[in-house]
Parts: sequence; structure tokens; C-alpha cells
Amino acid sequence: MAESFDEEITNTIRFGDADELRAAVKALSERNRQLEEALVSRVVIEQAKGILAERLGISVADAFALLRMSARSDRIALRVLAAHVVREPGMPQPIIRGMAREARWRAAATREQAEASQERARHLQEAVEAALRKARSRKV
Repeated sequence: MAESFDEEITNTIRFGDADELRAAVKALSERNRQLEEALVSRVVIEQAKGILAERLGISVADAFALLRMSARSDRIALRVLAAHVVREPGMPQPIIRGMAREARWRAAATREQAEASQERARHLQEAVEAALRKARSRKV
């Protein structure tokens, strides 16, 4: 069975090979750096979500969706865009473009729903008119 990372480090320290110890310290330092970076990124993203929610009067979940969609659409890292939101007093351009895209998508969906409703109403009206014609023709 393969050893876990922690078990491997523990065994290396226990048996004391200097080269392995240096490699273990280097690996642990890199792992620590990555975890610290992830924590900082997470904090900045949470701050950006709160700022967008407050500025735009939307839920935190919607703020995160806007942040994520805007970052993807502009092909920039989520943490980079979040840092812009936190640092800049105004709204960053990727967020503005994301809001415009969202508005266009909602408008298109609303338009499609309205057209579908009109089509259903037209078919229903035609069916009612056909039924009335049939009922009148039976009376004659």
C-alpha cells in the first residue's frame, strides 16, 4: 500500500536522510505556500461577493454567479477579478459587461416566453373559433 504524504514525511524525518529531509522541507514549504495563497484568494472572493451584493442589491449567490460568469467571459482568473472589485471604488469593466450579458439573456428569455404564450393563445383562439363554427353548423 502506498504511503500518504504525511506518512512519507514522518518516515523521512524519523530515518534522517539529509537529502530527503531537504526535499521534505521544500515540499512542505510549497504546500504551505499554496494553502496560504488559496486562503487569501478565498477571502478576497468572499469580500468581492459581499461588495457586489451590497452595491447591486442582489443575493450573495447571484453576486458569485455574476463574478464567476464575468471572469470566465473575460478569460481572467476569478481571484484577479475579485481583487479588482475589492480594490476599485467603481465597478470593474468585466462586471459591467457581465451585467449587460445577463440583462440581454434575461430579455431574450422573456421575449421567447412572450412569443410562446402568444402562439399558444393564437392556437387556443383558433380552436375555440373552430368549435364555435362546428356548433353553429349543427344548429342549422
